[in-house]
Amino acid sequence: MPVPQLDLGECRTGYTSAITDDGSDDSFSHNLIWGSDNTNPLLIETVEDSYIVSNTDIDSGTSLVDNGDNTYTYSGIFTEESFPNVSMTFRDFTTNEDVTITGWPPSDERAKDMYRFSLDPLDAKTYEITISWKISAILDEEEQTTSPYVYDEGLDKYVRTDTFTFYKDAVNRTGQIFGEVLGEYFNGT
Repeated sequence: MPVPQLDLGECRTGYTSAITDDGSDDSFSHNLIWGSDNTNPLLIETVEDSYIVSNTDIDSGTSLVDNGDNTYTYSGIFTEESFPNVSMTFRDFTTNEDVTITGWPPSDERAKDMYRFSLDPLDAKTYEITISWKISAILDEEEQTTSPYVYDEGLDKYVRTDTFTFYKDAVNRTGQIFGEVLGEYFNGT
């Protein structure tokens, strides 16, 4: 059975949480919670436990917090780690060699003499978080043999595990931000 995918939407990524002139904002916050598709009003389901299965490609600007009530808060801002392949080439006038460095901001003072600048070529990057919830229900004898629930001795209840993958697309919008930052960098401000 495939794991259901739940889209958290896209987030522009300009490496800043400040609200820009167009009203957009790089920060985000989502409450990740189990939701039932049970339509039987007689079948009462209860969340007994939950755990994070995976959290791929975590960005240091984001966090996934266990709220202690089987819900999770995924929030933050995607940083330059999302699109790290910014590169620049400049001439070392001492050795007369071309030097290419990757990453922003440039740590080499000679980068002010750059003649080639390239942004990360990725348009977007998808981040995925997979969470499982252990769900219990009180079942009659027939349901105990025909339902997807199995008996859990530790809980003394019939349970099933629901697993969901939440995904969020970080969209590369750094070009406009880098234009401004680069201008300030070269102007010495």
